[in-house]
Amino acid sequence: MVICQKYFDDYEARNLFAIMREYSLLGWGSFMEFIYRFYGKFDNSRNFYVLIIAITCVHFSIRGLLYPAEASDGAEQLYFSQVFLLGYDIVNPPLYTWIMVVFHKLFGVTNVSVSLIKFLAYGLSFHFLYVLACNSIRDKRLCMLASLSPLWLYYMAWDAVLSYTHTVLATMFILACFTSLVRLRDEGNIRTYAIFGVVLGFGFVSKYTFAIAAIALLVSSLICAPYRAIILRPLMLVSLVIAVLIIAPHGYWLLNNVSEINSAVGNKFEVNAVNEFLFANQLLGLKSVITSIIGFISPLWLILLLVFWRPIRNRTTRAAALSPSTKLILTYIFLIIALLLAFVLVFGVTKVRAHYMFILIPLPVAFFAWLEPSLKKSRSPQVYAFTLITVAVLLVGGMTLKYLTEPTFCNRCQLLLPYKDIAQKIRASGFRGGTIFTTYFPHDLAGNFRSTFPNTRIVSTKFPSITRPLGSNYGQCLVIWMPAPMGNIDTGFMTHLTNKYFGSNIPVSNFPVKKIDFHFDRAPTRVGLLHYMMFDPGVGECR
Repeated sequence: MVICQKYFDDYEARNLFAIMREYSLLGWGSFMEFIYRFYGKFDNSRNFYVLIIAITCVHFSIRGLLYPAEASDGAEQLYFSQVFLLGYDIVNPPLYTWIMVVFHKLFGVTNVSVSLIKFLAYGLSFHFLYVLACNSIRDKRLCMLASLSPLWLYYMAWDAVLSYTHTVLATMFILACFTSLVRLRDEGNIRTYAIFGVVLGFGFVSKYTFAIAAIALLVSSLICAPYRAIILRPLMLVSLVIAVLIIAPHGYWLLNNVSEINSAVGNKFEVNAVNEFLFANQLLGLKSVITSIIGFISPLWLILLLVFWRPIRNRTTRAAALSPSTKLILTYIFLIIALLLAFVLVFGVTKVRAHYMFILIPLPVAFFAWLEPSLKKSRSPQVYAFTLITVAVLLVGGMTLKYLTEPTFCNRCQLLLPYKDIAQKIRASGFRGGTIFTTYFPHDLAGNFRSTFPNTRIVSTKFPSITRPLGSNYGQCLVIWMPAPMGNIDTGFMTHLTNKYFGSNIPVSNFPVKKIDFHFDRAPTRVGLLHYMMFDPGVGECR
């Protein structure tokens, strides 16, 4: 151990791999030499894209092709996509749904379309992050390290794969906005300004948190000298006009629903009015911001600190020039944090969720661009490259293991409802078409029935106003829900909702309740139950 410590203390002046070979420490020298050779492959952008495409395709295959059902976010998009509107839910803008409508026209109504859109955006997010890194970092190997770093972000590498829709799409547009702005510095013509406007416009209608990112990016551009001239050029009017034209239709819808905005924002961010508890609310909001930021960047921040602690220490004691794009990203990060703190201190926001912090996704590029001057003689990048490949393998293996073991360990088992089998039983009971009125919790039946009954008008108890127009032909009315203990609606309440939303007058005593039993996917011992009633030719406006 003394000999090892002697050599490690002087490793900057000696060849680490020669030392390891000399002392043959359990083959550690050969292992480190392998890592060194492997790290050399990070200089090739093709290897980066092969890795990202492989990871994305595996995730898409498992999440998009193997599971028979969609969870809440995806099922909601399936439900919305049965009709084209300028806006759907006040909480999220409509771009994801618009793309779904187009995909359904081209490829038919399937659950796969939800995952196809998401994983296209997921893979492109890594692409745009790599392009941004190449504009900020000289060493191409470090560019690859920075671009793969989101694999160490739980919310990006795991949660986004399983759950998110709008967030993934907005993340892609945030990074695309960065790269298109950086491109304006090298190629500032009307075409590139138009592209910037398109990205800006579609970003706004992808997720509302994009607005925070856009404001921070534009203000950062005004602060950073090389980009100030780009923003102040007359051609920027082209970008703004295009962005406004894209945003305008949904903006018009928001104006017509402005009465719902205050309550939606208040509920989502838990905004408290200014009162004698203002200071307590501010402390609560500050705690939420801090924990959300730390939660989002975990465990990446810890891995970087452990692997690069010596280069970080050296970098803090030396001055080095930063590239213009690096200054832009760093300014952006500080402005994002400042804006979040302002929301808390000024507007009384007390709850900031961790997945809102996807607006910090360029952070790994800023870190490696800042640290690059201290990495010329360091072996830390090789070690970090090994951790990235390791976590990539673990993520793919973990997702596979989750799929295989989910029938045994899942709780609500949202992804395991066999909707195709359920649909066959519904048709066998005599349902030929018309209107399906159903629930969204704990299983989003409304959204998932969209793909199994693509030509049927589906109405959700959560969004009864968002559905197809009532046709002139009288069809059947199917009312279906999941009863207790797995569900939370009983016969009487479902009767009340049906009468309320469809102008019907069904006596509770005459409610003809029938049952459908089903087995969860790959879980023959797990049995579920649905209750339903069917009216022919329909009741009220449920037909």
